[in-house]
Amino acid sequence: MKYSLYLFLVSLVLGEDSYDDYREFSVRVHTGDVKGAGTNANVFLTVHGEYGTTAEHYLDNPGYDDFERNQYDVFQFIDVNVGRIEKIRIRQDDSGYKPGWFLDFLTVEVFADDISATFPCNWWLASDEAGGIDRLLSPGQSCSPHGEYGVKL
Repeated sequence: MKYSLYLFLVSLVLGEDSYDDYREFSVRVHTGDVKGAGTNANVFLTVHGEYGTTAEHYLDNPGYDDFERNQYDVFQFIDVNVGRIEKIRIRQDDSGYKPGWFLDFLTVEVFADDISATFPCNWWLASDEAGGIDRLLSPGQSCSPHGEYGVKL
């Protein structure tokens, strides 16, 4: 895989021990199945863990229409080893036509360490909705102001 080659090259440039300091992250995002859920805004992710924090990563698959209604999107990036994943920051930049985005959930995996964490949101990242365009999520805790499923009961 191209990311494994990248990690190997990083270890050569930075020194033998530095290979263990980096990990390949896989992020699987599900946009909700509600009217207007998709977005063309730019979406960014930062992962926080027991050892530290990644840089902010722009989530984009060039040439592909990411973040559409009821769609799964997968992104990969290389960054520092953060250990056990404790929380994430997900945000969109409110750009484009109707930039509001209904994030159902996302899962972050680090296969090398057998680490996986799922972050339910079940709510809008939108400037005209509660919470705005930026979320700090913890594993297993929804950000919806209406409970786990984002529906007012």
